[in-house]
Amino acid sequence: MTALSRAIATATEGVRLWPRWLVLTLAGIAFLLVLGLPTIIIPFATDQVWFALGTRTILDGGQLYRDFWEHSPPLIYFLYALPFVLAGEHMEAVRVFDLINVGVAMAGVFFLGRRFFGERAGVFAAGLYAFAYLAWAAPADLGERESFMAAPLAFAFALYEPDDTRPDAPLRAVLAGLLLSIPFAFKAPALLFVLALPAAELLLRREGSWSTSGAAGRLGAAALGFAVVPVALALYMAAGGVIDDFIDIERNYTAHYNAYRYPAGLSHLGFLLDGTSDFITSTSFLVVPTGGALLFAFFRPRDARRVALLAFVTLMAVAGIWWQGKMYSYHWVVLLPLLAPLAGYAVDQLGVLFAGLPKPRALGAWALLAVALIVLAYPALRDTYDDYRVLIRYADGSMSRRDVETHYHPLYAQNHQIVDYVRAHSNENDQIFVWGLWPQVYFWLDRPLVDRFVVNSGLRATWAPDSWREEFMRDIQATPPRFFAVARGDRQPWLAGTSQTSDEHVRDSFPELQRFLESQYVLVLDLDLFLLYEYAGLRAVEGMPGACPPRVDTPFGPPLHCPREGERP
Repeated sequence: MTALSRAIATATEGVRLWPRWLVLTLAGIAFLLVLGLPTIIIPFATDQVWFALGTRTILDGGQLYRDFWEHSPPLIYFLYALPFVLAGEHMEAVRVFDLINVGVAMAGVFFLGRRFFGERAGVFAAGLYAFAYLAWAAPADLGERESFMAAPLAFAFALYEPDDTRPDAPLRAVLAGLLLSIPFAFKAPALLFVLALPAAELLLRREGSWSTSGAAGRLGAAALGFAVVPVALALYMAAGGVIDDFIDIERNYTAHYNAYRYPAGLSHLGFLLDGTSDFITSTSFLVVPTGGALLFAFFRPRDARRVALLAFVTLMAVAGIWWQGKMYSYHWVVLLPLLAPLAGYAVDQLGVLFAGLPKPRALGAWALLAVALIVLAYPALRDTYDDYRVLIRYADGSMSRRDVETHYHPLYAQNHQIVDYVRAHSNENDQIFVWGLWPQVYFWLDRPLVDRFVVNSGLRATWAPDSWREEFMRDIQATPPRFFAVARGDRQPWLAGTSQTSDEHVRDSFPELQRFLESQYVLVLDLDLFLLYEYAGLRAVEGMPGACPPRVDTPFGPPLHCPREGERP
């Protein structure tokens, strides 16, 4: 035996002496890091920038909804505050935090799978969940509200115990209700998950240790736990005096946004089925084993009820996605921790069948199963390979941070051009307003926001109240920002209810803003994605070239008025 083989044998024997929980934990961490390391440098997408800006508003002493218009409930901003407080307001801080969240969710999925189907099924489930989230989910899906629903959902159903004889059953019910309130605090359709607790009472009950009164008591305890997070958030908004603002946003924007059906020429049911079909196709590495789990349940009566409960919870998740009326890929992330235990169970049951084969044939069967899963997961594996290529090039210096950002989001290149121009032609206190769905400029510049309407979807939506546009005009007329960027080509009917771009909306539907830009601003930069204007009065004060010319042609026509030197409206 060579020295190397002896060392390997010694190390292997040493590992065998470790506690089983330690081996599983270290293996899970290693698997998490191998899959998740490339995600650390993936830039924020638009939603994550919103969350980061809202968090920055809180940390700077501002108030959500009053100082920062957004339709998401407050919990996501508090979560983003944790990495910002600990590591600074950096994208990487949130990415590492999200990776830790995946590790916690893996633990929850493991405990859920182990409780329902055994330890090996739990190990497979945790691995499949991590792979699905880190390899299948699109870069823009990472750090979404659905990302942070996984751990609470898994732990809630791992904890809940419909057993009258267990003294800790009421406490478990309270904790399960508390955990289920977290997804609800992210998105209202997650309310459907509470229906799974009565289902758990019916499906997991055991004769001799279950009663109607006991079930009612546990469900009541769960209801008390469920109230904790919504009540805490309501108290936060009440203390800040913004409950009315939040209700105003939910009533005047979010309700209509969720009700708006934008696919032209397609029935709404057809639209929902198409989106569901896309998810099923792209996650076949989870969906196919899940189908196997449902099949195995017919032959494993002891497991059938637990399979049925997870299937019911999964259907509630699908119903919640359909309820939202949108088919973004990140919405489907909520299904991953629910499908993974079923898929892990199916793989485990195949292992049980393989155990009856002679060892060589059993190894061959496992190899074939691994190949089948690799084939089903090939697109996700290829994406992970591509992410590693970017990570390596970033690490060796052949790609800059900006290169990475434009690799994942090509249109960020022109956002950077806006930022470069503003930095070169202003001081750090000068403000910019972006009329469009591009909050990245605000995050990169890190300057005080001009107005609470960080993005214009709440102003140019066909259902937006006139009072919001009037408020916006009062604010910018009172303190005009030095720069005003108008986006082009941003047709987003699902956000605004119209196919107009931001520049078209100003020209055709917002005459007050058009007159304001014509009379007070000078066009200084013309990009494919943006028109950048500068406040004419400040250009005159600073003696900049082209300050307040007598006539400047813009996409909105000539200016109606050119301020005198130092004049503000």
